[in-house]
Parts: sequence; C-alpha cells; structure tokens
Amino acid sequence: WTYGVGNTPAGFTSSSDLTANSVNTNVAVDMFFDSDPKAAQNSTQAMYEVMVWFAQIGDSSKPYGDKTSTSRKLDGTTFNLWSGKKSDTITGEKYVLTWVASEITGRFTGDIYPLITDLYNLSGDIYPSSTDYLGILSFGTETYSAARNVTFWASTLSIDIQK
Repeated sequence: WTYGVGNTPAGFTSSSDLTANSVNTNVAVDMFFDSDPKAAQNSTQAMYEVMVWFAQIGDSSKPYGDKTSTSRKLDGTTFNLWSGKKSDTITGEKYVLTWVASEITGRFTGDIYPLITDLYNLSGDIYPSSTDYLGILSFGTETYSAARNVTFWASTLSIDIQK
C-alpha cells in the first residue's frame, strides 16, 4: 500500500511529505472479538477491538490507551502493544488493544496470528481468550486530519483466515 499527498496514488509513502502536510493517520487491520458470536459481529457490542497498525503518521494519530512492555517481531517489523479500556454511551465498555509497527510497513507478507495468540497469554480481563470469536476483520486507514487531500492506495490485498 502507499499513502501520498494529492489525488493520485503515490509511487511510495514519503513520511516527510505526509508530515509536511500535517497528515494524521494510521493504516491498520481492525478486528473485533467477543465470547458471544453475535456480539463479535457488531463493532459496538464486541468486548475487544484488536488492531494491527502498519503505519502511525502524525502527532495526533495515537493508539488508544497506554504503551505496554509487550512487543513482537514479525516479517522484519517490530510491533509494540498499546492497551486501554474505553467506555462511552455509544459503544459501552470495550477493551482496545493495538499493535503498532515501529516504522511504516508498506508491504507485509507475514502472519499476524501470533499477535493475537500473544494476547491470550497475557493476564487480566483486558485481553481476549482463545475461546472468543472473531466477528469482524477489516483493513484500511483512518485519516484524522490533513492540510491537503491524501490518497491511500493498495494494489494488492490478500487475507487468508483459517479456522
């Protein structure tokens, strides 16, 4: 994938161009888990939101919660875990767990499942268990702000989910 300033796909992601244009964004896989299979299929009802950020660009693009001491290296990229408990009137109470890449990772061909199974081994109710259901999985970007138009582009996307 690439992210660029303007209305056409960029040949590569330039963090300096994005920063110079006040871009605040992430690029992520977003997943929702719950012990109830129906709740897992609804982002407002699921107890756990687990994200894998391949990019965190801009000072205002921060994962929810606090950075933990847990990290994992996959496909040459180090991911650091952030965690927090979110409560609001729309989504109720939810635990948000975000694995953030230490650098922009525009191409990832590895398996992110170890990031999920690592959560099973951490203690506390803030983490999903191996018996929870995955109800939603999506890939994309959240652009919080930018001085000019930006274009996110992915020429190829392949996700293989196995039971």
